[in-house]
Amino acid sequence: MATATATLTPPTRTSVFLQQGTIESLVTRLLVSTKQLLQRLTSWSEERATPTEVRRTRLLFNENLFSCITRFRDMHLNTAGLDNIQEWFTSVIETILADEASPESYRTHNPAIRHVVTSLLQSLRRLQTEYRGKSSTGRRLR
Repeated sequence: MATATATLTPPTRTSVFLQQGTIESLVTRLLVSTKQLLQRLTSWSEERATPTEVRRTRLLFNENLFSCITRFRDMHLNTAGLDNIQEWFTSVIETILADEASPESYRTHNPAIRHVVTSLLQSLRRLQTEYRGKSSTGRRLR
């Protein structure tokens, strides 16, 4: 995934304070879309969702992931842990969808799904901790 590099100005104390809610809501949306994607994959494996529905849900996940990455980068945080998530999830999902829909197929690919989700959660936890550190530093300077 190629990304454009832009020159960013350092956040001010006020912008750090105001963005906290925004970052928290973006992360929440990403987590909700992750859950929806996992539910859609489960539905697909039970033949209650089509591959197109899974792909649409994945696109929503990708949009939410991109929003989070952009916001964390705006805060000058290293998003390296998130940068490959979209590619990994896309690869895993397309591999799953190439198989016949069945619970067995889903179980076969579950370790790969779990790996991507675990990587996502660990990266988000690290970034939120770093963000909160910057945010609380900004508040102390007032």
